[in-house]
Amino acid sequence: METKEVIVTEEEVKEVKEVKEVKEVKEVKEDKIGTNEWLVNKNNFIGKSNFEDKYYLETLGRHISNFLKNIPITPVSSYDPKYKRIFFSVGDNSKPFNLDLDMAYFDYITLVKRWLVQFFPQYTYVYEKEEEYSEDEILEMRKQAIDNGEKFDINDALLMRKTINTKSKGLIEKITLKADEFTFNLDGQKSIRTSANLDNPLPLRVFLKELRLIRSKNESDVEYKIRDYIFSNSKEVKKLNKNKKEITIQYPGKTMYNFFVVNVPELKPHYKLEKIEDYLYRWDNYIIKFESETLKNDCINIYESF
Repeated sequence: METKEVIVTEEEVKEVKEVKEVKEVKEVKEDKIGTNEWLVNKNNFIGKSNFEDKYYLETLGRHISNFLKNIPITPVSSYDPKYKRIFFSVGDNSKPFNLDLDMAYFDYITLVKRWLVQFFPQYTYVYEKEEEYSEDEILEMRKQAIDNGEKFDINDALLMRKTINTKSKGLIEKITLKADEFTFNLDGQKSIRTSANLDNPLPLRVFLKELRLIRSKNESDVEYKIRDYIFSNSKEVKKLNKNKKEITIQYPGKTMYNFFVVNVPELKPHYKLEKIEDYLYRWDNYIIKFESETLKNDCINIYESF
């Protein structure tokens, strides 16, 4: 019997590989039940995954699951077995975050939240506001009047007002569905508000759905409408204390290095890294303990170079 030589082209090999990769991803997705349930190791999903440290992935998954349950949107997460990363998707938007055994769970979630927050219910409202002229501005007006040979009355100047454009930003950061409450950040001041304690109470799910609907219409005055809806359909329960709980950070080598890489963009513009002792520093509410001189210097270099 004559044996025929089979010639396989490079394109056919590539096509077979692509089909195999799609099948692998499909099998992983089908192995979980319900959106994001793989994060809590449903059906031993993590146990059967190809990630080298399943203890790390299982603990990270639990932290991510808790985080996702308490934010005002419903992202979909999925594990990518080929590149060992987690994808987060909101509508047509998707972003992968690589898994790193040298990254603390908190820092991984910080990176995820930094991307997701753009989809949280929020508004930026610009309005006109009247305020007094500053002392330097009044002195400048007096100088100009003298230079022009004009009269200048300091009492009249003190009564004058100027109109300026002011920005106000509101952001819903966290939710508690059972209590119909949410954490609202208004220009840096956080408070707890409720959609239920009103003459016409709304379940928080309905409240958030209406906000998404307003945003989707993309009208010219959408920022004002979102602001108006939030204040008209919710009530403040209490203001939150600005004092933060002190947290001690004593990570080993690369994990501490990654802590600085992740957090320097948000912390450095507002808080100074202050030395307490040789290997002990304060940064906002973090008390940081370095384990070596080299690690300390490398982390400080990240801080200073930002």
